[in-house]
Amino acid sequence: MDLALAGLQPTTRGAYLAAWHQRILPTLGTLPIDHLTPGLIDRAVHAWAESGHHQSAIKNTLAMLARITRQATRDGWLPQPPAPLKGWQRLYLDTQDTDAGSRGLALPDFTTLCELADALTSASHQHYPGWAHAVIFAACTGARIGEISGVQVRDIDTRHWLWHARRQTTSAPGGLVDKPTKGHRTDSSPSSNPSVRS
Repeated sequence: MDLALAGLQPTTRGAYLAAWHQRILPTLGTLPIDHLTPGLIDRAVHAWAESGHHQSAIKNTLAMLARITRQATRDGWLPQPPAPLKGWQRLYLDTQDTDAGSRGLALPDFTTLCELADALTSASHQHYPGWAHAVIFAACTGARIGEISGVQVRDIDTRHWLWHARRQTTSAPGGLVDKPTKGHRTDSSPSSNPSVRS
């Protein structure tokens, strides 16, 4: 297992181990590795999707499975890894089509966003306003939660109101860790000017 997970970031390693324990072992763990076929993997993916597992969870599971089968190939247990499963994301299309869609969850205007942020502050412990700021910042930049957690004062250009996303801060075994952004590059986005609400 250590060889199969070699080189992964701690947060990715944790996600892959969760995939191993929560999906791979219960579904495929009783099979000898040389009995693993693309058809069995295909049926397992369908079962995970029908059980309500999110696409990101299944993606991590398939990535973990690919690492295990590549290591088994190097160890001589398999002549070659099973072919990667393609097109499994289509399993979610019917559900997405019947849903309201992503635009159905969108807020109608900035005033509604501020009302939502203020409600969060009112409901938070000691009415901490930082939660409202984080919600508005996320909505105005389209940032991931890890990227928001990694924001530092020096990342904000207050002259042009640009945010230079240089890192993401995420939870990992042992605490929080900083790691590069997706794509390992610095991205610039318009930042929410705190004077907008005044």
